[in-house]
Amino acid sequence: MKKLIPWLLLGLILRLIIIPTTLHPDIRGYNLGADLISKGHVLDFYDYLSQQDTNDPLVKLYGKDLFIYPPIAYLYPSVFMKLLSGLYPHDLFNTLIYDMWKTIGNPQLPLLLYLLKLPYLLPDLLIVYFLGKLFENKNQKLLAQIFWLLNPVVIYGTYMISQFDVLLALSIVLCLVLAKSKKFLLAAVVLALGATVKQFVFVLLPILAFYTPGSFWKRLSVFLVGAATYIAVLLPYLPSAGFRHYALLASQSDKIFFAKIPISGGAFLPLFLVGLFIIYWCCLYFTKKYTLWQWFILPLLLFYSFVHFHPQWFVWITPLLVILLVRLGRKSYLPVAVLIACFVGIVLLFEPSLNTGLFSPVNAPWGRDFSLVPILSKIFPEITLRSIFFGLFASTAAFISILTLKSTRHNKFKETANS
Repeated sequence: MKKLIPWLLLGLILRLIIIPTTLHPDIRGYNLGADLISKGHVLDFYDYLSQQDTNDPLVKLYGKDLFIYPPIAYLYPSVFMKLLSGLYPHDLFNTLIYDMWKTIGNPQLPLLLYLLKLPYLLPDLLIVYFLGKLFENKNQKLLAQIFWLLNPVVIYGTYMISQFDVLLALSIVLCLVLAKSKKFLLAAVVLALGATVKQFVFVLLPILAFYTPGSFWKRLSVFLVGAATYIAVLLPYLPSAGFRHYALLASQSDKIFFAKIPISGGAFLPLFLVGLFIIYWCCLYFTKKYTLWQWFILPLLLFYSFVHFHPQWFVWITPLLVILLVRLGRKSYLPVAVLIACFVGIVLLFEPSLNTGLFSPVNAPWGRDFSLVPILSKIFPEITLRSIFFGLFASTAAFISILTLKSTRHNKFKETANS
């Protein structure tokens, strides 16, 4: 623990510096939902905007389909918002919701940003703790925790874009810890809770069920417990028309069908689903050859390769990449570094609000935003350039998948959950 403290302090300092100096528009939507919940709209906040007049300023600004995530995405920050209500500069919060740029330069803005972003420090630090539980070797445990504390993906997605994807990362890590202790039913519950933040994590549940040792019925019970947990969280919101229309099947889920091969005028092969089903078949028949984290990393790498993902979504796989780096050592450093470099390149080719524009609290918006697109488009057209990054990213992800299975299949780190 003593060796971790300096790195823990460094990680905390980096986060505390980043929090008040960065601002992204996405911070408004889910915090508006959290604010409504903290004021009593626990079960009906999905319908709040649709019940307003079309001339309502919030409806004009956000539309009626603002709340597109499952309930925990809004319930989690609402707890802190309720408990810390007395500390909030509420007038400034309302200004943030209605006109974000008017908050720039306000002396209370750093306080507001700390209050809105610091709740995600809790799952962030819990991941540091639980990652250590996955390693018996003290040096490996320390290295994994350092990698997490200093990794730029989590700092960027959680404290710069200020999204809540770290909650999904926590559900994945805690699921691995529970599975290592052979508590598969609890692991299914935790994984399902992650899916009530963003649904994609639910695709890992069949893998957890296949990986569970024992009879068919035991495996089925793991899947059903996970599914029941997911349904139980969503059930109170099913009467809400707004939830059913906008959040139950969020529009982002359509992205998994974008990469496809037409096979007729009325059908196509969705590449992500084809790959996912192959992984499921392999996991069902070759479960014992690999560990759970290895099986988990495969659909995530596949997802990022065939789906135009939002930058913060890359946080989901980050703990698994940390495990990979520690387990495989130096042989994994280069491909993971290239994968991260591709991620950075893709981010820099997005609109400025996702890169340099994030620093609007210390750099007045619209004045000095910088983008690589005008510069690099002189070499390649923008679409071609972005496609090159995605191509290198996908090929590197495929190589990492092969490296993960080939290099760790018989090594001394193999878990024995399926013994």
